[in-house]
Amino acid sequence: MIKDEFARIQPSVAVVGYTNELMLHCPKCGDGKDDSYMHLQDFNKNGEDVSLDYSCEFCGNVSTLHLRQHKGHTELLWSDK
Repeated sequence: MIKDEFARIQPSVAVVGYTNELMLHCPKCGDGKDDSYMHLQDFNKNGEDVSLDYSCEFCGNVSTLHLRQHKGHTELLWSDK
């Protein structure tokens, strides 16, 4: 891969560090501080909609993160599995 090709595929925003604010937090037991142990279990794609099933290492709850497209807007919401 030549240098110009590599520059074209790099992300336009750099994420610096490994911070808790960038992690997914359990919708059942999460407080946004020490609960970043969500494990991807399964996923489903239906048209433009995507569902991601995560399990929490702390409470064991399995939740689904839904990403939906609606009239040009992306909606994100959690539901229990």
